[in-house]
Amino acid sequence: MTQQEINEAFKQRAELCRDATRHTMKIDLSYDEASLLRIDEIISTAWPQTSSGADIKKRCEIWASYLGECLRAIFGGEWIRTEAGWGVKIGNVVLNVFAKMEKRFQNGMGDSISFYYDAFKKQLHGVA
Repeated sequence: MTQQEINEAFKQRAELCRDATRHTMKIDLSYDEASLLRIDEIISTAWPQTSSGADIKKRCEIWASYLGECLRAIFGGEWIRTEAGWGVKIGNVVLNVFAKMEKRFQNGMGDSISFYYDAFKKQLHGVA
């Protein structure tokens, strides 16, 4: 697959997330910071209990794809396969969005997406 085909495959998964959220929750997500910062709220509302195993595999796939596409839209970057799995490479940093999303579903707000995003943004801009 070319990089463009890889990016398009993840974009299609992210669109599944946007479509499902629009139809089930009447929330129209974009690929911007405001929508990214709503991920915790949406997950907490739709799945108030933490979960693990096969129950979250598909959820993680589409939500991690959506998170990755938001990050790419905000900061640039591209999808890259590493030993840890698929991630988004922005500058010299690879964000493992699939592992992060799995932790979010397993641990709830203890693994907040908003906190993850803010920490990365500070790291990217050299703020301690």
